[in-house]
Amino acid sequence: MGCPALAHVNVSHCVKLTDLSLRAVADGCIRLGLLDISGCPRMSDIGLRYLSVHCRDLHTLGLRSTILISDGLSLGRENAQGLAALSHGCKRLQHLDLTKCIRVDDAACKQIGRGFHDLRTLILFGCSSVSSPGVRDVSRQCHKLTLLDLSHCRLVDDAALVAMGGSDGGMPLLQSLRLRECEKVTTAGIQQLCKGCIYIRTLDLAGCHRLDDMALLAICDHLTELQHLWLAGLHSITIIGVSWLADRCINLMELDVTNSAISYMALKPLRAAWKYGDLREHGKVRGIVPKYRAMDMMFLDHYGTCWKAAIRIQCLYRAKEARRDAARRREQALVHWAASKMQSVFRGRQARQYAAVQRMLRRRQHDAATRIQVGPSYEYNPYPIRIQDLMIQPSFSSSPSFQASYRAHVARTLAERLRKQRDRDRYVRMVIRVQAAWRRKKARDVFNSKRLLKQAWEARRQMAAAVLQRAFRAYGWRNRNSLFSTALKAKKAEQQAAANKLQTLYRGRAARLEAQQKRQALKLFKRKKEHAAMCLQRVIRRRRENRLHQRRLDEDAAARSAATKIQRRFRRRQDMLSYQLMKIGREFQLRTDAALRLQAAWRRKQGHMAKHMLRVLKDEQYQRRANAATKLQTRWRGRLGRAAAAQAQQAAIQCWHAIHAGGRRRKHCFRTLFDHYGKRIDYGDGEFPSVWPSEIAQDELDGWYLRTSPFREPSLVLGDWEKYVDDTSHREWYFNPTTKVSTYLPPNAFKATAEDVAKAWVIKQEAANHVAYYFNERTGQRTFERPPTFVENGETTGEAVLDEGGFRGGGVDESSAGATQEAAATNEDATPCGMDMGDGWTQYWDDTYQVYYYFNTYTQESTYTPPDGAVESIAL
Repeated sequence: MGCPALAHVNVSHCVKLTDLSLRAVADGCIRLGLLDISGCPRMSDIGLRYLSVHCRDLHTLGLRSTILISDGLSLGRENAQGLAALSHGCKRLQHLDLTKCIRVDDAACKQIGRGFHDLRTLILFGCSSVSSPGVRDVSRQCHKLTLLDLSHCRLVDDAALVAMGGSDGGMPLLQSLRLRECEKVTTAGIQQLCKGCIYIRTLDLAGCHRLDDMALLAICDHLTELQHLWLAGLHSITIIGVSWLADRCINLMELDVTNSAISYMALKPLRAAWKYGDLREHGKVRGIVPKYRAMDMMFLDHYGTCWKAAIRIQCLYRAKEARRDAARRREQALVHWAASKMQSVFRGRQARQYAAVQRMLRRRQHDAATRIQVGPSYEYNPYPIRIQDLMIQPSFSSSPSFQASYRAHVARTLAERLRKQRDRDRYVRMVIRVQAAWRRKKARDVFNSKRLLKQAWEARRQMAAAVLQRAFRAYGWRNRNSLFSTALKAKKAEQQAAANKLQTLYRGRAARLEAQQKRQALKLFKRKKEHAAMCLQRVIRRRRENRLHQRRLDEDAAARSAATKIQRRFRRRQDMLSYQLMKIGREFQLRTDAALRLQAAWRRKQGHMAKHMLRVLKDEQYQRRANAATKLQTRWRGRLGRAAAAQAQQAAIQCWHAIHAGGRRRKHCFRTLFDHYGKRIDYGDGEFPSVWPSEIAQDELDGWYLRTSPFREPSLVLGDWEKYVDDTSHREWYFNPTTKVSTYLPPNAFKATAEDVAKAWVIKQEAANHVAYYFNERTGQRTFERPPTFVENGETTGEAVLDEGGFRGGGVDESSAGATQEAAATNEDATPCGMDMGDGWTQYWDDTYQVYYYFNTYTQESTYTPPDGAVESIAL
């Protein structure tokens, strides 16, 4: 099943991991995002092909010191492996580390540029085969690259820097570039680089011996945000170029001028220009090193500068808005003043006209009253209607009564005027009150409208300020995030740890307080629950105990049954292991005995060869003495050999019937491919098919069926029995199709004495080549050479014996013949008739085991295995 949710795997420096391990990781971790296999020398391009098939979300891959990684195009583009396969499958890769991958070259860089368009970090440290064309291919496609390490890439020259700083592509977002020990880089390349990559903050030029002060001038003109600069080993730079750096690159906090023409005393006057660094000299290392928490100081300064700029922008904006508001208010005040002035002039004119009318009325009334008092002869009558009313009075002729009437009229007129004045004043007061109420309402409406307008204006201003602040803060945060990502990550980790600790303390305290408050409230409730719980628990426990008791009884019975089965299997396995150990010991003993016999045979051969040389060099007496010694040694060795053969025969018979009779050991020397699996009783399992590794391998290769007819033809058929011969080991196997019985021992139908075998030879004709050959009807053997015991029709037995004797004595000397006779006499059941195989080997028939055995008259060695030099002449 694997770990499908696993996203981070680091197995760096696990030197025993191979491509199979990487295949297992790729199959099980389909959401893998980060994988580090640095220092795993056994992983190759095949593992990356497995990775590209399943891990589509991979964004970080570490291949440091993985020396078998290459472009993977050796098998063609259709069977791509390595970085070629990775570029087709993992399109989201952002960080790639190829440090000291010596097989990475320009072709690999081309595959990187073709597939990884979102690449942010690329490290090619120590990739000595990478040159400018490879870097050019990367720069044409990977425009989002922010870190590039080309240290110790000695084939990189100015063409690569021109491609990185070019206007038709390049790497405009590059922030860190390392060119250490790139000896072909010159000042012209640095000038082109600085024009296109203006955001570089880390630049390593140590070991670039062709750079001079003009390169530093280009850095000062374009890279004003530079923070880290390495100039170690540059002998062409002077204090003038460093002074340019002090004038323009004020954010520089690290400067390395080791092994250059810049001395400590020359840098001392310039150290005040770099407020984030300190001047240090330790041995041969000298330059500017960062102060304690220099990044934090720079962040605070940048943050303060951004806030000052924001405040300045806000002040300018607010002053402009205030001036606009003041101008608008002045215009409104001028309008109100003009309207009030016009109203005042109009009201003054109306008041003056009203006052003139009132004066004219009073003057007319006074003139009329004066005329009336003078007498009736007054001709002027300003009020004809009122005078006539007065003349109707009876006392008109009386002046006092007229005056009294007039005065009463005046008093009434005055009273009426006063009443009207009071009504007018009351009306004016009412009008003023109504106007005041109306004006208060209008003022409230105006105030509310102004207040709403002011609130809307304040809201718009706040929104505009928020938009401006948000835009400015977003700009500031983007810059800070791009500039100080590493520092912020560390700081975020520290803050997260502190916040977690603080939250833990606070939550613990809050939990304790809340628990203390709830504890008191729960005490009473718990007391009430305890009684009910105790009653309920008694009932439940009683019922549960009854169930558990019954379950315990069932489990005990099942455990006893399972234990019995386990013990039976364990004992069976112990017996099997004991048998395996016994078999291994027996095989070791057989190997030891075989080695001892081989060593004895080799020593005998060496002795016989020495004896033969002595027999040639010495005289006849020495030869007779050697022959006597040889005969004595032969008899003694024959006695020892017979005793050892008797013991080995007894052990071999037991081993044969117990182990080899059914063909139950594939690795044994007598094991053949033609077995009857139904007789594998020595394994102790009695199952079919096999469960042991050697038998499983045979089952997979050969199948589970018997190798009998019709799958192959038998060598010989006698009655119900069929005989099969293995072509490789010449081993004989017998099978009865009627009873389904198989054996490696000859059944009764195939058992024959030496005389029967000798008489069973007949001559036949081969139809294909028309060549005569000899066939034994008892053993089923065929040969093109005439057997010694072959008797044709018409020949006597004595002639056959003579022919046999002549054949045997033709190529053997007297001593060898005597030794052969003595060796043949050592086996009581062997036939005296043998077939010469060459090189001293003679073939004999064993009546006991119904097989041929071979004896060497030179080395006195006997074996059931056909000798190597005489295999071609053996009768099959």
